[in-house]
Amino acid sequence: MKIIALDVHRTFAQVAILENGKIRDAGRLELEREHILKFAKRLNVEDEIVLEATVNTKAIVRLLNRGSTPQSRTSSR
Repeated sequence: MKIIALDVHRTFAQVAILENGKIRDAGRLELEREHILKFAKRLNVEDEIVLEATVNTKAIVRLLNRGSTPQSRTSSR
């Protein structure tokens, strides 16, 4: 399982991944529709996504869900 954290800014999200007890910088995710959908396709069922609640959060979650498989849906609780 990986925990993927998104530090959301206006036009991009900085991505960090916690896996096997180690944190690594995974670069930036441009907050454009096609980039988010492409990112979502790489998610595994076991992956957990954490993102801060900002103005863009609901739209990002919607796109992540649209681009992911039904088994790897995210939730905006």
